Amino acid sequence: MILRPAFVSLRWKILVPLAFLVIVINVLLYGYINQQLLHQHEATRSESHAANLKALNGSLTTSYHKLLEVAQTITALTQTSGSDQNQYVQIVFDYDFAQLEAQGVLDSAVLFSPKGELIMTWGVVHSSFDTIVEKAIAQEYPVRDLICREQCSHYIAIPLLSNGSVSGVLVVGRVIQGTVLDFKQLTGVDIGIAKKIKESEPAVTNWPLLFTQMTQKNQNIQLLNLLSQTEPKFVLDTLYSVRAFGHSYDVFFTVPSSIQSDETVWVLIADKTQNVDRLQKVQFKYKAGMIVASTILILIIGMLVECVVKRLRFILKQAPSRSLIHPQNVLAKSAFSDEIDKIRQLCMVRNEERVSLSNQELQVIPPSKASVSAQVYEKDTVANLMGNANSIVLTQCLNGRVLTMNELAKQLFGELKDRPEHIFSDHFLVGSHNRTALDGINKLYIGRENLVCFEARCTDIKGETCHLYWIHTNMESNVDHPVILSIGIDITSNKKAEERLAWLAFHDPVTEVANKHLFLQLLPEMMASNLENGSSLAVMCCEVKKSTDSHLLMDPADGNVTLFSVVSERVSSCLRGDDLVARFSDDLFMIVLNNIKTKGNAGSVAEKLITAFEEPFFINGCYFKVSINIGISTFPNQSSDVAGLVQSAEMSMYLSKEEGINNFEYSVEEASLAQH
Repeated sequence: MILRPAFVSLRWKILVPLAFLVIVINVLLYGYINQQLLHQHEATRSESHAANLKALNGSLTTSYHKLLEVAQTITALTQTSGSDQNQYVQIVFDYDFAQLEAQGVLDSAVLFSPKGELIMTWGVVHSSFDTIVEKAIAQEYPVRDLICREQCSHYIAIPLLSNGSVSGVLVVGRVIQGTVLDFKQLTGVDIGIAKKIKESEPAVTNWPLLFTQMTQKNQNIQLLNLLSQTEPKFVLDTLYSVRAFGHSYDVFFTVPSSIQSDETVWVLIADKTQNVDRLQKVQFKYKAGMIVASTILILIIGMLVECVVKRLRFILKQAPSRSLIHPQNVLAKSAFSDEIDKIRQLCMVRNEERVSLSNQELQVIPPSKASVSAQVYEKDTVANLMGNANSIVLTQCLNGRVLTMNELAKQLFGELKDRPEHIFSDHFLVGSHNRTALDGINKLYIGRENLVCFEARCTDIKGETCHLYWIHTNMESNVDHPVILSIGIDITSNKKAEERLAWLAFHDPVTEVANKHLFLQLLPEMMASNLENGSSLAVMCCEVKKSTDSHLLMDPADGNVTLFSVVSERVSSCLRGDDLVARFSDDLFMIVLNNIKTKGNAGSVAEKLITAFEEPFFINGCYFKVSINIGISTFPNQSSDVAGLVQSAEMSMYLSKEEGINNFEYSVEEASLAQH
């Protein structure tokens, strides 16, 4: 007994895998986009914290400089007083300390003897200054420090020098509370300063830190306590994220580079709720978009599969049902069958009916007259091609060996027949520029293509370059191996014409130098290169004029052509290899002097050109006098754009014409600089 497989419609066999594939692709795509969004978010966080650190260092440096300025002013006054410096410092602070303290310039001042003994104090002093005083006496140079007790203060110790020796040390200090508040107002970031402790109870659980100063201290201490529960040990210069009080915060522990102390830790707390919410909104939009796109694609695939299934069911309805229920035609290899399996059963039935026919009834149909005529026509066509004098025609084997050639191929490339060492690709497809053509002919050799066409470049027996358009196809042959017919059409003249047109687009046909289009294309590149290298360039506008007698002696038909070609050669001979000369119009040339050191270099070249044009031009047995006027503009001093440079050089040229022929002028802004 043969069991019939269960029927499962083709729509489910196709729709389910395709729907799964669509979902997987969309999930992977969403994962990639989400990863890019996270990278962008992290980059923004890093840039923001870098800016905050820069602002913090700037604020601390400014605070130090204010203290240093006050202390240096007082010490400068003591040096000019001529009396005892220590006594003079006491007098100054006795009278002015209250005013300086009221202005917020400093909070405390201490005066020490050259041996480090305390002489006098002003204000409230909570620290010992033995270390910085000893350094100031030893180095004879101001020493700064940050000391934290109940509050953190900046201190600067300045040695008082008299007759080349230290007569005392002045220490001035200022509580940095104002600096902290200024930083908060500037960046909107909360800041705290903690002192490293060992014995007393810390303000933050698990961290040996005592915060002496902090903006919004109560809230931020709670925030740090939450962070310490997940991070038992904090790491300097590491960015942490904390979610608390319905907001997202970035916490960063650091020691500013402007602080010369390792006893304190600075913490920056920034509210990044808006950035995080914006990221979550973008992620939600992409997620919703992916879901909608997946749903639409699955619906479209379902509609297409339904159309295919309906077509297959229509085919099954046209077939006789008796063919499908024969026990021998049941496919039991699969547990499930579908519309395709039923069509395969139908095909098997039809094949059995064909095989059951008697072999005697099968008749061998002889070749018709039409096929014989087609073979004769193909043979005549090949014979005509072999005699064609306008194209290269040859035949070759599948291994590339050339069998036959027409007369034109023999004239251009010599006789290659019966030379096994001369393969078609070795002679006609040599060089990396023919790699695409070589790939195409190899596909024909291995049978992947029946017809290939490509352009190739080769060299004939005279050493001249030929451009050929090849057509290769398989052809029937009486020999025991396949033959390939190859036809090469000579397109050398077309290629040369294209190259000439491309050259004329950027060159002057008379003088063979660059034209205006190429000049305006190369000048911005040369300006960028000189700006990167820190050098300069000069643009020279040159107008050449023939004398009145020259017009009378020259043939208008070709005299100008000959003269200007010689003029361009004389101009080029006065320039360097990396300079640029271009012809803008009949008698106007533009020159770019690349990579010059001073403005005087351009003037030297202009004088060289004027000297060269003082010598007459000898053309067609006659001498001609030609004058030149030059205007000079420089980059980047004169102008920073192409139009400005060209316009300044042209205006300077017109100014030189007012002084007479064979003169040059700098632009108005550069004239005074060039004279030096």
